[in-house]
Amino acid sequence: MMNKTTKGSLLDFEPQSNRICKIKLKGRFRNITVISAHAPTNDKHDQEKERFYENLEEICNRIPRHDMVIIMGDFNTKLGNKEYLQPVAGPCACF
Repeated sequence: MMNKTTKGSLLDFEPQSNRICKIKLKGRFRNITVISAHAPTNDKHDQEKERFYENLEEICNRIPRHDMVIIMGDFNTKLGNKEYLQPVAGPCACF
């Protein structure tokens, strides 16, 4: 789903797997590659997790060096209530 302005900037759309998708947008000064990634949960086999990260690395290595790259998604990270993380992650609502 994109608005008309963004849709006109779409250069490429590549679903890589059921966990990774890549789009390339035309930017003013450089192209922007956005990768949406959803890592396997901790209860998955180590082979599946390794395959996911190898696939993600392979995709990143194929992106032209002059592109701006944004990787976003769910990497199943758990943050503690460490104060030094607040500038990056915000306050933790740990129960």
